[in-house]
Amino acid sequence: FYFTPVWLGFHDGSFDYFDAGAQASANLEALAEMGDFSGIDSDFSNAMVGQSTVLFDSDGFPNAPVFDPGNSQSTIVSLGSSERYLSFGSMIIPSNDSFFGNDNSFQFELLDTNGQFTGNFSIDLALSDLWDAGTEVNDGLGAAFSANGGTSSDENGVVHAGPDLSNFDQTDTAAGTTINFASASGSPVFRLTVTAVPEPGSAMLLGMFGVGALSFYRRRRC
Repeated sequence: FYFTPVWLGFHDGSFDYFDAGAQASANLEALAEMGDFSGIDSDFSNAMVGQSTVLFDSDGFPNAPVFDPGNSQSTIVSLGSSERYLSFGSMIIPSNDSFFGNDNSFQFELLDTNGQFTGNFSIDLALSDLWDAGTEVNDGLGAAFSANGGTSSDENGVVHAGPDLSNFDQTDTAAGTTINFASASGSPVFRLTVTAVPEPGSAMLLGMFGVGALSFYRRRRC
C-alpha cells in the first residue's frame, strides 16, 4: 500500500477534525477519498489554534507526492509553547475512503505545560489502525490509485475504525505493483517518529517526526 501526502497540525488541543460515530465532513471526505488535505488545512487555519505543514514524498511514483512503500521524508517546524499537540491525516492508497489520523486531539503531546519537549516516540500504524470515513463503499471500485476501474458507490455511513481492504488483495496499483493484502495486514504500513536533536547554536530542543521524519524546535518565549 501507498499513502498520500501527510497533513500535520500542531495546536493547543482544541482542533478535532473527525469523530468516530459521526458523519464525515465534506473536507474529511475529500481527504479520505482523494487525499485532498486542502479543506482540512483550511479548517485548521480558520480555527487559529496553531500551525500546520504537509509532508510530500518527492521520490514517489512517478514524480508524484505519494509515499511509496519504504520511502521517507522530513521537514523542520518551529513550535510555539502553545502548539503542544499533534494531529495528522493521510489517505491510504488504493482504498475507497480509508485514512490514517487521530480522533483524540490530545493523544500525541509534544510539549508539556511548561513548553518543554515531552520526549521521543514513534507511531507505528497497521491496516487495522485505519479509519473509514463511511462515505464510500469498500468494494474496491472507483478507488484512487487502483487499476480496478469501475464506479464507486456512496455509503452514507459514519466514521468508524477498521475498514476492510481485502477487496484490493492481488489487484494492481497505478504504479504497476500488486497489492499483497496478507503480507501487509499485520505489519506497520505508516510510521511517524519523534526524536530530539539540538537546535543549531543553542540548547533548545528539536523533535523529529517521520514517515520519513519531521523536525521541530520550540520557539523562545519573549
